[in-house]
Amino acid sequence: MAYQSKSTRPSPVSASAVVILLLAMHAAHADTSVYKYTGPDGVTVYTQTLPENYSPGAVTTITIQTLPIEQQRAAIRMLDAMEKKADAGIQQPHSKLSDADRQINVAIKNLQHAESKLQSGSVPTGADRIGKVGGGTRLRESYFLRVAKLQGAVDQAKLALEQAYRKRNNLR
Repeated sequence: MAYQSKSTRPSPVSASAVVILLLAMHAAHADTSVYKYTGPDGVTVYTQTLPENYSPGAVTTITIQTLPIEQQRAAIRMLDAMEKKADAGIQQPHSKLSDADRQINVAIKNLQHAESKLQSGSVPTGADRIGKVGGGTRLRESYFLRVAKLQGAVDQAKLALEQAYRKRNNLR
């Protein structure tokens, strides 16, 4: 005698029945027709709107009897909760992309600011020059250190911008 364990996962039939019941309850509130068809990926779809490429033989219309008002209200609450959960699932990636775009904008502004400081800081001032015998001048070491520091800030800003772009591209 073979032993078979009972699975706690719903069978496809019971899952389909739940979907039909939920759609039926929602349909009783708004419309009395639910359409069933198999999508191009082989998944059975239940909907209240006909698919764009409607083919009468491929779509089954299920007519639902009007449910009592208590069941309609319960179904509407359940469907609203399911829609909110689905919306939250959609909003999370959108929120991450928006955050990544904000980080890119900040990195661009930081780069522009660093480049502006480099441009204005690379112009020697009178204090950057040392006089020499014979009338000539040369630049002080502090000038070269300042320009190197400003160039380092530009390089870091470019790296931060590249990382921000990479992060956003990985989210897509």
